[in-house]
Amino acid sequence: MIAHPMPTLKLLNYQLNKFKVSATTLADMSAESVIFPKEW
Repeated sequence: MIAHPMPTLKLLNYQLNKFKVSATTLADMSAESVIFPKEW
């Protein structure tokens, strides 16, 4: 019982970090596409 929640929590944390990374990348890309035309 005690050993079971840990991997689940670790997996959840991993998924959250992966989501955070892809969300940040997505935000960076959309920010670049918004800023880029202004620089031109």
